[in-house]
Amino acid sequence: MLARSTRYTLLIAFIIALGSPLLFFAFVYQAELSSLNAELEVTTNIVNRAIRLNPSYWQYDLETFYELLRSRKSEKQFDNGFILLPDGRRIEEHHVDLSGPLISKSQQLTDADRVVAQLVIEHSLVPQLRMTLAVLLLFCSLSCLLFFLVKKLQVRAFQRAEETLQAANNFLKTIMEGSTNAIFVVDLDGRIVMVNYQGIIISGYSYQELKNISFSMLFEDEEFSRIEPLASSALTKNKAFSQIETRLRRSDGTTVRIIGGVVPLKQNNEVINLVWTFDDVTARTIAEEQIHQLINFDSLTQLPNRVQLLDRLEQSLQQARRDQRQMAVLFLNLDHFKNINDYLGHDAGDQVLKEIAKRLVRCLRETDIISRYGGDEFVIVLPLATNDREKDITLVIKRILRDFKVPIKLQARELYVSCSIGISVFPDDGDDGQTLLKHADVAMYHAKEQGRNTFQFFSMDLNRRICERMELATFLGEALENNQFFLQYQPKFDLKRKQTSGIEVLIRWQHPVLGLISPIRFIPVAEETGQIVPLGYWILRTACLQHRIWEEMGLEPPTLAVNISIRQLLGVCSRNGKNRTLSPSLLLI
Repeated sequence: MLARSTRYTLLIAFIIALGSPLLFFAFVYQAELSSLNAELEVTTNIVNRAIRLNPSYWQYDLETFYELLRSRKSEKQFDNGFILLPDGRRIEEHHVDLSGPLISKSQQLTDADRVVAQLVIEHSLVPQLRMTLAVLLLFCSLSCLLFFLVKKLQVRAFQRAEETLQAANNFLKTIMEGSTNAIFVVDLDGRIVMVNYQGIIISGYSYQELKNISFSMLFEDEEFSRIEPLASSALTKNKAFSQIETRLRRSDGTTVRIIGGVVPLKQNNEVINLVWTFDDVTARTIAEEQIHQLINFDSLTQLPNRVQLLDRLEQSLQQARRDQRQMAVLFLNLDHFKNINDYLGHDAGDQVLKEIAKRLVRCLRETDIISRYGGDEFVIVLPLATNDREKDITLVIKRILRDFKVPIKLQARELYVSCSIGISVFPDDGDDGQTLLKHADVAMYHAKEQGRNTFQFFSMDLNRRICERMELATFLGEALENNQFFLQYQPKFDLKRKQTSGIEVLIRWQHPVLGLISPIRFIPVAEETGQIVPLGYWILRTACLQHRIWEEMGLEPPTLAVNISIRQLLGVCSRNGKNRTLSPSLLLI
């Protein structure tokens, strides 16, 4: 680049050195020619006027011609002027042998329109050539000075440009090598012209190998066909693209997940290269997938968890509303699963849950949704294709119950596991996911009450009874504290002996809002919720205190008969033994 610029500068200096003197010589030559023409015209006019004034004897008066020639103002050293007569004689004031190139002009002298003589003037160009030579020497000196000055400036400019370019290259190299992303600089033919260290690491190729292959070879054909239009748009529209997700093929044939972008590199407003930047997101993608798996799927059974279920359930509801069709939600709970964990251990329980999950998946269609809702509970969502909902649901449930009859082989033994299933149907039993799940759960608990290993459809009557039981369970927790219970003592009469043989203790509940509540209603709820234990203890303690009061009054009350739950039997005997408020012989349990 510098040599070419030097040649151009030398050519310009040569043109200036030679062109300027040539232009100067042309100027002075033209000036001399104009001066000669003017002088010849003036002298000719003077001679012609003399001829007209002396028409008879002018040709005999040679002294007049000499006088005319002497009156001409000129440099005698460099020019000659003479009159050439028709007979060949020359009339001239003096004659100088002129050297060098000459320039001459002549003009005819006439008398009555008859040529009688010819006036000739000669000039030498030696003075002009001397001045031109001086100008040539001057401009050669100036051209040489200009050449060396410009060359020095060019050298300095090129040095600064090289320093700037080197600094830019070092800066670019620092950026490329310091970047955590892989950077590929690709030319318009798709060849890799530059790559950084991360690009070598991510691709598995060496630097020389990368510079000898096409950029498209780093991708599968299908993947490259996805990003090729972006490259074309970057070239034609001068537009950058980012967030490009694709897979890069390494030298060993494996692929890595990458995300990046492409930026056109311009020079003089023209795209000369494309700069591709990529980040290896394989580890991040795997981590995101693992996080997604942990958030949305159960780690034991690999089934969708509650979070994923609610999302898919909402999507299914939206589809069912659009298609105006029904959808069933099945709430499944394993019967007596706690016994497996208690007697065989939680590892055995986990194995049972995994096997149950596999069996449930086999019983369902691809369009059905199954989830491990929590613990030993599973939820199934069934899109119903026909209007005969009970038939469609019953077919699926029968397949499930049939598979549950097959024993699970575990730890050299066979386990028989059953389940209870509650069913709610959209839109009859609820219009949203939470309501459908709640109603299916209510139906499942009713199935357990019916003896387990069965299924139960939800109904509003069933919901009313369940809500009533839940309300009673809530009120039971407050009843003991608020002294809402009281005892009634019913005598037992022996017809043979015709005397009282004992007293049966009966509990009653007087609620301030619901009024008198029968034991038939609240005793099963107390047993189910575990409140039967403190309630039974209260009954025993109150009855024993009352028996003692009767004794202190001088009465002889018979034996007390108290009904208690099996769950509280051992605890009641232990507490009564410690309290000693009543002789054991007077208490019949």
